[in-house]
Amino acid sequence: MRPDMDVLFVNDLGGWYRLEHDRCLGAFEATPEMLGPDGCVRPSILATQADMVGGALSSQAAAPRIPITVDLTVRGIERPGTGKLLMVGRLLRAGRRTTVVEVLFSRGDERPLVLSHATFMPAPDPKDSQEFMGDRDGGGPSLARPFVEQLGIRSLAPGVAEIDRTAYTMQPTGTIQGGAVAAVAEVAAETAAGRAVRDLEVRYLAAVRVGPARATAEVFGAGQVRVEVRDRGNDDRLASLVLATVG
Repeated sequence: MRPDMDVLFVNDLGGWYRLEHDRCLGAFEATPEMLGPDGCVRPSILATQADMVGGALSSQAAAPRIPITVDLTVRGIERPGTGKLLMVGRLLRAGRRTTVVEVLFSRGDERPLVLSHATFMPAPDPKDSQEFMGDRDGGGPSLARPFVEQLGIRSLAPGVAEIDRTAYTMQPTGTIQGGAVAAVAEVAAETAAGRAVRDLEVRYLAAVRVGPARATAEVFGAGQVRVEVRDRGNDDRLASLVLATVG
């Protein structure tokens, strides 16, 4: 099943990007609905935007296959609040099997606020293909509720959260989008530690094909939280491993 592109949550985040050879320039408007409990933009939203910018750069090398995210990191240098955030993506490596992308977030000066790195690979299944999409103009943000509520994330207990595989949370391959996986892991980490998440390191081990995706967090100390995300409807298969930094 492939989702209707008009109802994907990434469209409610808004934003645009433009490809320029091995660079990708873009921006989006951070609204109050995108903020976490610390009043800063949720790292999972930054991860989603970085994933789209990195995916656009990687799709040039992977076409016609869809690029799949292997890993993704978001590190906050200075945590941004509401307002316009500019994005500059650079293709660091374009190999036959993987591409590596860096995305910097700023207010428009030379000082980066957030740094993201991601690795992509072409989808192994030939059916997971599409025409090269090129630039994106997602317009302005249109979240009607706080991001976590809009995604339908359920907090089952401190350190445990779930999200369903729906048309709203899926990507073109019919699996839960990587940004939504990062979001459910973020909620699990923040409820386990009782503090907002600052940084995320996500390893995407397998797609969530059935759902719901359940995130279970374990606090390690020194601000580090380990989170496992499993596909509950697919024999509880381990889908992602996340290291969150709180504080």
